[in-house]
Amino acid sequence: MRTIFALLGLLGLMSLSPAQAAHFPPSAIIKVCSFDSDHDRANCDAFLRGSLERFQAAAVEGKVRCRREAFGPGDVKDFQQFAAASTIPDSGEAIALTFNFWASRPDKIPCSDVAGFWTNGHLLQLCSADNSGGSSCKFYVTALMAATQIEEVLRKTQYFCPKGSPIRSDEEALDNFRSWVEADPSRANAPAALGYVDAMIAAFPC
Repeated sequence: MRTIFALLGLLGLMSLSPAQAAHFPPSAIIKVCSFDSDHDRANCDAFLRGSLERFQAAAVEGKVRCRREAFGPGDVKDFQQFAAASTIPDSGEAIALTFNFWASRPDKIPCSDVAGFWTNGHLLQLCSADNSGGSSCKFYVTALMAATQIEEVLRKTQYFCPKGSPIRSDEEALDNFRSWVEADPSRANAPAALGYVDAMIAAFPC
């Protein structure tokens, strides 16, 4: 979409409330991406991937400049430098910082056909092992769902409509994702950036 990256800068400054996410200020992701531990390194990677891979899979579609290399350590280093100069206050969300980072460099987002995505099978394995707030599963899914919310705003639509509260429990979301993947074994090797959202659409159609 030709307008997606122009609008992301504006939308990224909003205080977003991603589904299944508590307030997570910019300073928190900056700290995680400082790599005080291997656990932090994994969560930083997951958070950056969650937003990037949704843009890569669903938004780029060959209509803007994109690169032929997959996400890697260089992206994390660039994010660290970008975040150090950020002016987003801690009353905002960490995901806004991530969105602004990718929006400022659309030609650095991998093309949609570049390999290297986390697959449905990989994400399901991670989430089955640890679905808590401090897990790589949670970091990835939080960023992925926030990116999807921005996509919904840009496309003026709503992909899925949970009954009752718009915030579903982590356990319910994981059960729906697992059931969706296991219903068709071929889905295990497809990108999680598409599959996780498709699973929620199947579970909560509008």
